[in-house]
Amino acid sequence: MRSAIIFLLLGLAAPVIYGNNWASFKTIEANMNQLLNNQINVELQGHYTYLQLSHKFYERTSFYPKVAAYFRAKADEEMQHAERFIQYQNQRGGQFKATGITLVSLDECNNVKNLREAFLCAQNLEIFVTKKLTELTKNAMEAHNVAGAADSTYIESNGKTNPLLRGQSVVITTAGGEKMSLKGYLQSSTSSTSSIEGAEYIELAEMVTHEFLGHQIEDTKEIANYLYTLEKFHVGTPPNTEASNVENLASYMFDKNI
Repeated sequence: MRSAIIFLLLGLAAPVIYGNNWASFKTIEANMNQLLNNQINVELQGHYTYLQLSHKFYERTSFYPKVAAYFRAKADEEMQHAERFIQYQNQRGGQFKATGITLVSLDECNNVKNLREAFLCAQNLEIFVTKKLTELTKNAMEAHNVAGAADSTYIESNGKTNPLLRGQSVVITTAGGEKMSLKGYLQSSTSSTSSIEGAEYIELAEMVTHEFLGHQIEDTKEIANYLYTLEKFHVGTPPNTEASNVENLASYMFDKNI
């Protein structure tokens, strides 16, 4: 009797062995980790772009201090977004890897010379970020096995899988069409559930929708309003002295009232 109890306790204490099912999920997980790091890169690109706009309007020849402060606040906001995604990577057991960060690649953000061009850049930057966030949400809800070279070394250490990754709120769809939690899938030993058709990272999708996309709409509308105001006083081509003076005065008043 005593030996039977000891055997039962040892069985309960032994770690669950995740065989082929874990191997099937690794590719999806590694790809999602890369997509999250790509989004972090997008947020950091936004940070650098807004930071450049901010310091542009601290220059002696284009000194608009309130506009500069406005764009600095936007730069800080983008950095906070990047740090939120980095925090989420750590919370879920993923791995953040920094890459070379550059300014966002938008024609409207090249060689900005005045306030109107700066807010045109900002508007298109927000639209670009919204597009990337929307794509991330879609990929989170429709994750599939994607052939590629996404780094998966973070998933296992010394032959042991990361327990945080196993605890994610992910719904697995098997090749047979059955839906189950990630934990249930990993613990399943039947051959009918070993192949993955897709996965839904429901917690990630909810976070992006709740914490980011709503604010993107508000920020884009605010910037579009400012851009419309500035366009009313745009000199156009070819410029003339009187029109240039009007635009310069409008820019001065805009800075005072933003």
